[in-house]
Amino acid sequence: MKNTIAAPTVQRTIQVLEVLLFNSSGLTLKELQDKVEISRSTLFLILNTLKAMGYLDQQGKRGVYIPGPRLAVWRNGSASSKPGLDLLSSFFQENYPDGLDETLSIIVPAENGETVLLGQIESLKNIKVAFSLGQTFAKSTASGRILDPSPDDKLITDGYALGKIEDRIDIAVPVCTEGAHVDAALLYSFPAFRGSDHKVEEILPVLREIAARISYRCGAQFFSPWQNSINQDLGETIGLVDAQIDAMLRSPWMARMACIKPDGSPHVVPVWFDWNRQRLFILSWNGSRWADYLDQNPQISLSIDEPWKPYRRVSVQGIAEKMAASNDKGFAELTERIGTRYLGNRSGSGLFNQVDGAYEIKISALKGWKGL
Repeated sequence: MKNTIAAPTVQRTIQVLEVLLFNSSGLTLKELQDKVEISRSTLFLILNTLKAMGYLDQQGKRGVYIPGPRLAVWRNGSASSKPGLDLLSSFFQENYPDGLDETLSIIVPAENGETVLLGQIESLKNIKVAFSLGQTFAKSTASGRILDPSPDDKLITDGYALGKIEDRIDIAVPVCTEGAHVDAALLYSFPAFRGSDHKVEEILPVLREIAARISYRCGAQFFSPWQNSINQDLGETIGLVDAQIDAMLRSPWMARMACIKPDGSPHVVPVWFDWNRQRLFILSWNGSRWADYLDQNPQISLSIDEPWKPYRRVSVQGIAEKMAASNDKGFAELTERIGTRYLGNRSGSGLFNQVDGAYEIKISALKGWKGL
């Protein structure tokens, strides 16, 4: 009986979506009512629901209804349900640092080289940059250059795009839900009078880390934008100072851990880790064979690297010491901290039952460098 009652509402909702798909400039409430031929009260309920879900937007309190970010992605046929749905949820669930105080947006491809706003988190400042959901941007803008199927060598080398449009500055970095192909852009926008070269340099590493986390949350097993297109001078090898190593170890990159099997052969596996500026910790998941290897031979090496110029890398050598049992408070706090670091805001607490153990790495050697 419930299915019979719900069916007409589902049909009407689909009708509304179809009408707006082919009327991207927008329709008034009366125009929509004339096209779908349903009661005003039912239509108003459907429209409010679709607005709350991000499928519709409205220009002003009583303005025309236009496709929202999710519907805009459908209309342009430029993103699958994975980028459209996973990107939006991953974007809003991210654990953003306190210093990120300007408007942040997630952008996807649209028609004719344009890009479209999928979602945004507006700045809380009185004077700020803000966009409309579903707003499109020209191919020449920062997000358009990031999402260009044939980016120039400089953009690939730099790993970001900077745009100055009238009174605002945009910084765009790539998001890769499958690891290498760029299918979205993270856009950071602020008034030009608050802009400076120092601000760009300061915020760029943060944006790259967020883009990597969003990519991982969408299922990427690695994060290396345009990896098949790189043709550049990788730069001179230079050692990192302690502050640079610390910054690298607090970034969201996974570590590759090498340990030794009982037969003496090496075993390499990616691991999540936590660094508190003094000590390094790793988690072992239920069924991890490498945990048995560490219990027999605790000597390990870790390698952490980034896919961006100047290609910083950190190498760690040490002894892995097993931590207390899983009912220990410190163990639970570590699990939540690492989960939040890699999965985003409020995601860490759900990992506790999936974690088998934890190890503190007693560091014997720590080295960092950039370039080749």
